[in-house]
Amino acid sequence: MATVRELIKAFSEAAGDLPEGLDTAVRIGVCDGENLQLVASAEVDYWARISMDRSVPDQQFVLVRGHYHPGGEQQGELLRGAASDVDDELRELTGDDDAG
Repeated sequence: MATVRELIKAFSEAAGDLPEGLDTAVRIGVCDGENLQLVASAEVDYWARISMDRSVPDQQFVLVRGHYHPGGEQQGELLRGAASDVDDELRELTGDDDAG
């Protein structure tokens, strides 16, 4: 798990390599092992988990919550993996539409 300090450092280092620096746009992406889903928007807040048998938080952390809403205004963009076209063609050739 990354810390806030580690993320700030990584953002600063990446931004330092770009013309707009810290004013560069940020995109949030979720990798499923093959594809990359870019979410349309995200929010940052804190989060706490409280167990049922205790009244104090068990965990507290900063949460980056991406919003991916297929078919909606916040649809995002799916960047398919390099082999996905080959996989689709193989499924068409073999008639195996359930694979994947």
